[in-house]
Amino acid sequence: MSKRKIKVLSLSDKLKIVNAFESGKFRNEIQREFNLPESTYYKIIKSKDSIKSACSDGHGNIKRIRVSEFPNIEKCLLEWIKQTRDKNIPIDGPLLKKKSKEFATKLGIENFSASNGWLEGFKRRHDITFKKAAGESKSVNQAWYRGEKKSMKFAVPRIWREPTDHIHDCYFCVVNPSKRRAGKNAKKIEYPNLPSTSAPVPHSENFPVPSNPKQKAQGQLPLSQISSNSGDSEFVITSPSVEPHLINSEEFDDLVRDLNLPKLKAEILGSRLKQWNLLKNDVIISDQRKRHKTFSGFFTKKTDFVIAMM
Repeated sequence: MSKRKIKVLSLSDKLKIVNAFESGKFRNEIQREFNLPESTYYKIIKSKDSIKSACSDGHGNIKRIRVSEFPNIEKCLLEWIKQTRDKNIPIDGPLLKKKSKEFATKLGIENFSASNGWLEGFKRRHDITFKKAAGESKSVNQAWYRGEKKSMKFAVPRIWREPTDHIHDCYFCVVNPSKRRAGKNAKKIEYPNLPSTSAPVPHSENFPVPSNPKQKAQGQLPLSQISSNSGDSEFVITSPSVEPHLINSEEFDDLVRDLNLPKLKAEILGSRLKQWNLLKNDVIISDQRKRHKTFSGFFTKKTDFVIAMM
């Protein structure tokens, strides 16, 4: 006698069975359609609410519902993870275990040990992976600024063409990348090819590792003395200004290229900047130069009168 082949149903398959049941189909029809034994059918119908909930959370492809032994702790931990990642703070396993113990203490749960097995199960249940957050370079360099022994494994900073603050997206570098971890499993540092920047170069005698500004704060020289003592002929001291910067033709072309604007949108941008007096007088915007041709067909001139045709 041949054994019955056991079919493992995913949650999405079970949801189809639940929907068929709720639509009014008879049990025999559903069992025949999905090739279900009677015991499995009743088990699925009994768990229909939890199946719906799991599928609505995007877990329709898994085979079984993973139930947490400590749901209240995990609920608090998930909310903390969301808030922490919104602040661009990196998260790892030891930090999660530490926070989970804190929540267990606050909730009065005594039999929680935050074991490695629980941590792996928690990550599987909620699809959590430890990836570097987009702003991790920012947080690490803030720590370096405070004097902590943290640094990013990059060379000297990327040079940006736009005169703006790029603290959230540029590559800060305070160590020689040659001293980083080596081996076949080491991650390779790759700099993106961005047309609006100049790529960084490794530290050398000409580009030393920068000293922490906190360590120099007490003996800081006045601005005028720094300018006069600088041995770099290309070093220019710039002071902040509240005066508006008038964009010239070259800067406007760079802006259009960096924003990848088509001709029409570039002309609209130029006309707005011109209207707000943010362009130099010699900057020519093509739509303004040819605008009269677009509307010339709507006007006729007779002696001293101009007539508009609607």
